[in-house]
Amino acid sequence: MPDHKLLIVDDDQRVRERLRNELQAKHWTVVEASSGIDAVALAKQHAPDLILLDVSLAGVGTEAIAKMLKFDPVTCAIPIVVLSAAQRPEGQLEPWAADATPPTTTLHVLIAKLKYVLAKQKLHKPYVLVVDDEPDLVEILTALLNERGFAASGALNGAEALEVVRNVRPDAILLDLDMPLINGWEFLYRLKSDVRLADVRVVILTGKDQRPEDREQGFSLGASDYLMKPCPPDDIIRALHLALKAQPSGG
Repeated sequence: MPDHKLLIVDDDQRVRERLRNELQAKHWTVVEASSGIDAVALAKQHAPDLILLDVSLAGVGTEAIAKMLKFDPVTCAIPIVVLSAAQRPEGQLEPWAADATPPTTTLHVLIAKLKYVLAKQKLHKPYVLVVDDEPDLVEILTALLNERGFAASGALNGAEALEVVRNVRPDAILLDLDMPLINGWEFLYRLKSDVRLADVRVVILTGKDQRPEDREQGFSLGASDYLMKPCPPDDIIRALHLALKAQPSGG
């Protein structure tokens, strides 16, 4: 079942093909435009959830195309994420841009950014990052969360998760502990040590043998809850809702 529909606007065929192949493998529906004029027509025809727009389009420029999209009642509500090789701090985005990302960004960061923009600007749902080294479980959990009132994407270890949170600030994280590269304990310590991310809610979901000291360590490092696999889906949803309910305002 397709996740969301994305319109990619880029005059570089290699960029479009790479992004299309990667995103389709993750169940996204992808529509492509090689020019800005085509982009406007395709946006009206396909009503994508998001538009990924190259900042350096040839011909009719990116700014003009963005204004056409934003002034048209059919396409004005579609969030636009800018494809830009240059670093774009949030405060320096174009007025019409929801976010920006380089065309070379890793897939898990790109999907996290797209999901975050969807969550905040269109779906009005909390964004949750699922961190687990079992790809099938990540897919199952993200699908569950997307069906149950959240917008979710995944990371397969603590290193990927750290890359995501440097680019996207989740509302909550569903975190495994026993993972390669950077395990859940180290990830949780680094997350809570960052003043910009310290109040992000974390629900631990682990298959690690539960010892009293593990639970104590999880809570001492700032986790909101500590669940064991296998865990009923309703318990996961309940734990995330309770964690988010306890989040300080402005978090």
